[in-house]
Amino acid sequence: MINNMKKSPKTQRAPIITLCILTLTAAVIITAVAITASLSDSTRHPAESDTWSATENTYITEAATSVAVSDVTHSVPPGKSTADTGVTTDTISLGDIDNNGMQDAIIAEGAAAKGPLWEDEYNLRWTLMLNDAPVYIGYNRLMCSFKAECIDIDDDGENEIFIMVSPRVNSMPLEEYVVLKKEAAGEGDEWKELQNTSADGTNAFPIRGYAGKESPAIIDIICEGFDNVEVIRADTTRHYQEILDKYKDNKGFELMYKYADAVLNGEKYSPGEQVAQTTPWGIHKLRTDNIDGHACIVATHGFGSIEGGKYDDFGNIDIYFNYDAEGRIHVLKMSMRPYDGVDVE
Repeated sequence: MINNMKKSPKTQRAPIITLCILTLTAAVIITAVAITASLSDSTRHPAESDTWSATENTYITEAATSVAVSDVTHSVPPGKSTADTGVTTDTISLGDIDNNGMQDAIIAEGAAAKGPLWEDEYNLRWTLMLNDAPVYIGYNRLMCSFKAECIDIDDDGENEIFIMVSPRVNSMPLEEYVVLKKEAAGEGDEWKELQNTSADGTNAFPIRGYAGKESPAIIDIICEGFDNVEVIRADTTRHYQEILDKYKDNKGFELMYKYADAVLNGEKYSPGEQVAQTTPWGIHKLRTDNIDGHACIVATHGFGSIEGGKYDDFGNIDIYFNYDAEGRIHVLKMSMRPYDGVDVE
């Protein structure tokens, strides 16, 4: 059974800076955000249960129970299509990801011009074939590219499967992921999905920035719900001063100028008020790494002000995470790669 992912409540935002952008550009932004919002709930999985995390605005899926897909059948042979179903099937080779001498693959079935084929208007159904056996099924509203590798992501001495799912969009890159773990000996021969992330219509971690006590331009960046993660302090004073210098005599950007001035003068935000968050596209890039002997996944996010969006970016935030024995996400580290004008303490 496939559960519906919930959408977290949206915070009302006054479009201060975006009012400055030309009408055509604003239309493009709206379209891109709409596409991103449509990707919320884009990957659905069997045997998944869901719950709200400690923070109101963050949704995290619980570790799934076993995923039984032994009766999977495909609409048409790989590489073929049929006018009757409007489905095209392709086989994406993953190589021998578990190093046992057998080739592994993902079979992707995409609905063609006739429109969505599966429930809830999904256009893509994909099946992970491991050693010639189906072990997992996912759904997506868009066509996707896939990568996979085996990695011991919970330090138990056994490899898990890490799948990167990349919906094909024509705006910022968007990355989704699935982590699968083999059931322990004696508990069956199935794979279960470990915890995943989703927030505000994206798959982003709950990264928030709050105005500091010294100055609203000094931002305390936290990963909410993960108390072990060290807070990052970012000073955006130079960033906003550069905006003032750049748009001082530009009549087309009066609102942007006024916004930057209000931030620096302390007129816009009060200490402790949220001022920044991840950009709408969520996770931009995924890769694996190793920290102090622990294998981990690195999720890269864009990060900027709430009101400015992509026109007021502060840099990229990297979340390094692995999993505990219960299959829940454990954040090892959060780091920032700031853009010019932003200073990280």
